[in-house]
Amino acid sequence: MPEPYPPLYALLLGGWIRLLGDTEVVLRAFSVVAGLAALLAGWRWAHEALGRWPGLLAMGLLAVSPLAVANARDARMYSLETAFATICWWLTWRLASGRASGSRGVGRPVVSAVGLALASAGELWTLSLGLPTAFLQFVVAAAAGLGATRLGGVRAGLIRRGALQAAGAIVAGGLLFLPWLPAALRSAASGEPFWTPPPGSFDWAETWLTAVLGWRTDLPAWDLARGVIVLSALLGVGALARTPRPDARILALAIAAGMALTIIIWAVSTVRSIYDTRYLGASLPPVVLAVTAGIRAIGRLPVRRASVVPRAAALGLAVTLLGLSTLGTIRWLDDWRAQTGLAPATELATEIRGRARPNDLLLTIDPRSYFPMVYALERIRQADGGQDLLLKTWDRGDEPFYRGLTLIDEDHVVRRLDVLQSGWRGALPELRPGGRIWLVAAANAAREDLGFRPLEDAELVEIDRIVVRRGTDAAQARLVELARDP
Repeated sequence: MPEPYPPLYALLLGGWIRLLGDTEVVLRAFSVVAGLAALLAGWRWAHEALGRWPGLLAMGLLAVSPLAVANARDARMYSLETAFATICWWLTWRLASGRASGSRGVGRPVVSAVGLALASAGELWTLSLGLPTAFLQFVVAAAAGLGATRLGGVRAGLIRRGALQAAGAIVAGGLLFLPWLPAALRSAASGEPFWTPPPGSFDWAETWLTAVLGWRTDLPAWDLARGVIVLSALLGVGALARTPRPDARILALAIAAGMALTIIIWAVSTVRSIYDTRYLGASLPPVVLAVTAGIRAIGRLPVRRASVVPRAAALGLAVTLLGLSTLGTIRWLDDWRAQTGLAPATELATEIRGRARPNDLLLTIDPRSYFPMVYALERIRQADGGQDLLLKTWDRGDEPFYRGLTLIDEDHVVRRLDVLQSGWRGALPELRPGGRIWLVAAANAAREDLGFRPLEDAELVEIDRIVVRRGTDAAQARLVELARDP
């Protein structure tokens, strides 16, 4: 099934499979390697920008981040996108701050600029949301160059030259993306992506918090830690912006730009939803550096007669955040291994799988429910070795345009017009005698459709119902059979 994403991940994964095989472990290992690359790049950025111990703290938070672990677990492009974006943030800051100008060997400006150009092309060719990410990185470089005009001496020249190199490298990466740009623009204009509902009013802030702490908030300490993250991030950016050192102020600008990426995608998604936390791994390193910079600032607070107190407080905050983040990741992994707690679609698929007869057919009541059920059912089938369940989707013809419908094979779409013309038996020739239909709502966009419009047809008789709730999410299935002919 084709997907409207740039092809780099698929090409790299294809080469990986040819070398190592196509087992599940091998498929997931590619994302793990990309996650390790993001971890090393994030650590190096924090180490150079904030120092040795803050760098280690940032590496720890990145290593146990539930979002980073989730993306590294999936055989998808999100971990690779995070790796490219993290390298871009690091090298953009390194060049624009003048840090690379005095380096030798692999750290010299030419090597950094070439690496930035390649990484910029990589983040664009991996996920189209690399476009706003690369734009913000260009803004950081341009702002650093313009800000250098207020400085004097040799340092100003180094920053201007480094900022120009960074901006040029990002533009070069963008030029390498030009062959795919028309396809990316067509994809953006063709409708909404798969099953991403419009975000809530504060989902942009929730994304920052869950990236560090995870999705579980069933302990009182989590609420306190969420406040600590917000305050630490604000304190960190503020402390860096107020310092007289140009490289620290440029770091504050880069961190703010990285965090702004989430807000920009959230704002766009209020008009046309493209919001999915998995897509926003590019914001994770800037958020972690903001929190780390805030904890470092707490440790440096000037306190008379008790200089050890701020350091102890900073150490306590660091250990607490690392512990809670690790706990959140462990709980998430436990839920994933148990196939519970991830999404109602998974639990609903498990329930249906246990009750379905060989001749039953599953019909998602809107196309957005189709893909979650496909993935959930296939994973269960691989685990138990059972037979496939036939899955189709209902297209009543009056829904808002949904691009994902164009990716579903025509043989798996049941259109209301066909039912009106031929009846249910005519529209579903695969339904054998004794077979039943499971009407499924498994996506956020469908969960409120409690009426199940197909049930308005007197030809269908409801005989059972399953409802699964997980927090604010829900999924349901109604088991129906065709009424006997009079």
